[in-house]
Amino acid sequence: MTKKLLGLLVAAMAVISFGCTDPTASGAQLQFSGADDTVISLATPSVRAIAYPGYNLVTWDPVPNNYGYEVYRYEGNGNTYWTDKKLSDVESNSGGKLYYEDTDVQNGVTYRYTVMARGTLGGSRAIEVADSAVGSATCVGIMPPLNTSALELAAYEGGYKEGVDKEMTVTEEKLKLTRDEIESNIDDGETSADLGRIAVRFNAKAYLDYSMTAVKGNCYDITKIWDKAFGKEYDTVVNNSYLTLNNLDGDGVGIKESGEYTVWVKAAAKNKHYIKADYVQVIKKVTVPELVTQEAPSFTPTFKDANKDVVKISCTKLAYENEELVDKSYYKFYKAEYNTKKYEPVTVVVKEDEAGKYIWEESITPVPDPIKYEYLLVVTDGTRYCKKATAVEFEYTAP
Repeated sequence: MTKKLLGLLVAAMAVISFGCTDPTASGAQLQFSGADDTVISLATPSVRAIAYPGYNLVTWDPVPNNYGYEVYRYEGNGNTYWTDKKLSDVESNSGGKLYYEDTDVQNGVTYRYTVMARGTLGGSRAIEVADSAVGSATCVGIMPPLNTSALELAAYEGGYKEGVDKEMTVTEEKLKLTRDEIESNIDDGETSADLGRIAVRFNAKAYLDYSMTAVKGNCYDITKIWDKAFGKEYDTVVNNSYLTLNNLDGDGVGIKESGEYTVWVKAAAKNKHYIKADYVQVIKKVTVPELVTQEAPSFTPTFKDANKDVVKISCTKLAYENEELVDKSYYKFYKAEYNTKKYEPVTVVVKEDEAGKYIWEESITPVPDPIKYEYLLVVTDGTRYCKKATAVEFEYTAP
């Protein structure tokens, strides 16, 4: 009996000892803390830190099975004094954010960044995930004078040599402008059609944000492009890599009217303490040919009936100079919530009424509260456009 009890005691101690294994120990994969639960240890993130003028970029490789990441910063001079600061809780999601941009830096200060992959320990799940050990990386901050303009920041890159990094700075000659096509692979030069697009391609800096504006004549009423920061779409930012900006990113429509367009690229520092942005005009201009001399026709949206689940759009017909009618498939409708200018294509069924007008019908989901939309009509065969697009406001109301 005593031997039996002693054997059970030894077995129990072995189970307890195994269950208390450090879940973040290197090489640990699975630990069993009881008959019903399994603990998975996450791999340690591989971390990189790069000091750019005005900000430090911290990136890390994805860790499978994570539930998010915690980013900490330690700062000091050498290893004698460090102060810690939690920078961010980065939520996990497939293909999600794997970087942190730190703009609160000082020149010459050494920063150590740590990243930990979060788990689920402490819950009631049968399979739990332990936090990873921390991965770390170090860099020294670079803070040029605050009156430095965006494109002048290149002179302060680490390892900068006169005439090297300036070759990668945006200038008029280096902005490549295309219309209705973009390079899909810069190495083999293949192109893909993308109607309605004006694109600018250039070498970009990882520490700058870029935006683009297409100006028709002297007015800014055609395509105002929202700021699109280089690197926001990628887990790691590669300095001097090619970036393409295009007018489809602005409002989802792209070209709306015929005419001659001048394109500008704006460069601004990611660190917003640097307020001097640079504007570079593309030397080449884009001419969009005319489909017909008239403006896009006026149109009137209404509800088809009291159910308010179908929007009916009545529109006059356009004709060429020889009186031949413009094909109804050339009429492109878009809509956006009022004042957002973020248009989406409208799926419509085309009909013709007794008065000889075109009728488009759009099925919608009735709304409980009023919502105002702006409908936009662009008339194009994909290459040529009307002289001017037409926009009309319309409010959805409850039935």
